[in-house]
Amino acid sequence: MACIKKLNLAVTYNCEVGATGVAELYLINRADITSATVSANNSVSAITLASGAKSVPVDVVKNGVKVLETLKATDVANGLEQSVTLVLYNKLTESAQVLAALLDGSYVAAVRFKDINAARQLIGYFNGLEISDVSTDSSANGGFTTITLKTPDDAKGDKRLTLDNAAWTTIVNAKLK
Repeated sequence: MACIKKLNLAVTYNCEVGATGVAELYLINRADITSATVSANNSVSAITLASGAKSVPVDVVKNGVKVLETLKATDVANGLEQSVTLVLYNKLTESAQVLAALLDGSYVAAVRFKDINAARQLIGYFNGLEISDVSTDSSANGGFTTITLKTPDDAKGDKRLTLDNAAWTTIVNAKLK
């Protein structure tokens, strides 16, 4: 049976302008994260990448990137099923290489939202994100490929983690050029 936690924060209404969507996304090979400092309030204050490891910037065009979280209930504990859906706008040879890498890897996503007051998030840190869907239709959506990475089916679920400035800066500074 899961430990019962006490809710010790008020659930309040924060009247914001309501900007929606993703402004910036970086994918990181899960194996390239050597450590992270996660506080009791689920905030990542530091992250360390393996020597030479890079974060992969993903172009965010219109609403071509989406982050979803849903409940993942198990007999052991509840968690979040996290997913990142992105559109591969590249139809050149390198798109096949990108898709091949995504098909066989486990990733973590660092996300900055369009809402300037929203906390940046680290998606899939505990369980990784694996490919769960690929769709290309030559007659729709410009013939582009839509890819979904999500919490693995056999995982108990993840936690919503926010990224402090130092951790975000580490990820951004490690991006592929």
